[in-house]
Amino acid sequence: MNYQDGPHIFLKENDAIEIINFHHSSNDPIQFETDQGFFQKGEYLLNYQDFPIKLKKNNAPAESLYPLTGKIAAIGDIHGEYDILIKLLVNNGIINHQFDWTWGKNHLVFCGDLFDRGTKVTECLWLIYYLEQEAAKAGGELHYLLGNHEHMAMTADYRYLAKKYKKIYSNTSLDYADLFSQKTLLGQWLRMKNAVVKIGPYLFVHAGISPALADLEYSVEKINNDLHQHLASNSNSDPDFVITGPQGPLWYRGYLIDWQFTGKITDNEVDRIREFYQVKKIIFAHTNVPQIRSFCNQKLFAIDIPIEEELDNAQALIIEDDNFYAADLNGKKILVP
Repeated sequence: MNYQDGPHIFLKENDAIEIINFHHSSNDPIQFETDQGFFQKGEYLLNYQDFPIKLKKNNAPAESLYPLTGKIAAIGDIHGEYDILIKLLVNNGIINHQFDWTWGKNHLVFCGDLFDRGTKVTECLWLIYYLEQEAAKAGGELHYLLGNHEHMAMTADYRYLAKKYKKIYSNTSLDYADLFSQKTLLGQWLRMKNAVVKIGPYLFVHAGISPALADLEYSVEKINNDLHQHLASNSNSDPDFVITGPQGPLWYRGYLIDWQFTGKITDNEVDRIREFYQVKKIIFAHTNVPQIRSFCNQKLFAIDIPIEEELDNAQALIIEDDNFYAADLNGKKILVP
C-alpha cells in the first residue's frame, strides 16, 4: 500500500521555510521531497494540491467572544475523514466544489478532534487553514476549537494514530509530534486555537464545561489564555493542569454518561454553568451520539457523530434564528429533537 503525507512547513532562521512531503510504499523505503522558500512581508504562497494557500508567519490568538451574526454551522469530530468533510460542507452550502467559501457572513465552528483514526488529517488541517482566511474575506468566521486528540498529537500520545502515519514516521528521524511542534507552521497555528468559544448566547466546546471548572470561575477568556500559555510552555503533558485534565474542556464526559472521574451532570449543574457563562445553550462533541440531538430540555446539544464512510452518517448542526437543525450529507435538514 502507498502512503503519502504533507506538505509540512518547518520554520527556519531569517524567514526561511522548509517544505517536506513524505511518501512510503510497502515495497520501498520512505522517500521525501523537500523544497525551500522565504516569507515575504510575513507571507508565503503555497501551491497546494486543491487550492493556493497563503501561509502567514505570525498567528494571533483566536478571539474568545463573538456577537451572533447570521447563521452558525457546527461540526463534531472529523478524525481525518477529509472526503466526508468536503461532501458535508459542499452539500450544506458552506463551500462549493472549487473550495470557495459560500457561507457568507456566517460562522463555521469545528468542535475539535480532526486528528487520529482517519488517514487524511493533514488535508483537513490545510483545508481549515485555507477556509479560515476565505471566511474572513467574506466577513464570516471560522472557529477551530482544540479537542483531546489535538492535544494528544502535540504531546506524542499515539494511541489512536492511523496506521498510515505510524508507517511513514517510524521510517524517518522525525516523530509525528515534531510535525506539530512550535518549529512548524501548523504547530504554531494550532497553539493559537481555543478550547471554547462563545458566539452570542451559545457556548461551543469540544468535550464540555464541567461544574468543577465553572466553580473555579474559569471564564471563557481564562480557559483559552491558560491553554495558550500551557501549549507555549514545556509542560504540555502536565497531569495537574486542569484545562487538559478530566474536568477540563478537552476531556470531560459528564454531560451524557456517569463518567468515572466526575459522574453525570445534573440539571441544576447545567443551569449553574449556563448562568455563569451567560449562555442559553452549550454545543459539544467528544462523546458519541448516533445523531445530533439535544439533552436537558434543549440546553445541551451533542454533535459528535461517529463517522463511518460506508454509512453516510455525518451531520452538521445548523443554527438559524434560534432554531437548531441536523443537516446530513445530502443537505437535508431536520429540527433537532
